[in-house]
Amino acid sequence: MTTKRVRSERDDNLSYDAKKAKEIFARKLADDAGGRRSNSQMKRDADLILTLLRDGEVKGARMSVFTATFQDLFSISRESAGARCRAAIKFLKDEGRVHPNEDKHPVYSLSE
Repeated sequence: MTTKRVRSERDDNLSYDAKKAKEIFARKLADDAGGRRSNSQMKRDADLILTLLRDGEVKGARMSVFTATFQDLFSISRESAGARCRAAIKFLKDEGRVHPNEDKHPVYSLSE
């Protein structure tokens, strides 16, 4: 019995790994330069916001609601809560999962 592997397109294209790595690093550097660091805390925060929007009685909320909720839930300062919420909302907007309305202080709701 042989353990020979079937050649794939990836084996024939030696630049695949370098190209893929370059794309990943470029995306990471762009995220860091933009102030967004993708991490598990931000994703957990984003999940909390999605849950609030999905399970809440109203279908939208202002940033101040998220900030106050995070401030109480995690016993952190308003500044820290606001920073975490802004990062999570930016992540969700980039993913196309939430959208703001056109108000000066927008109401965020789930994308349909």
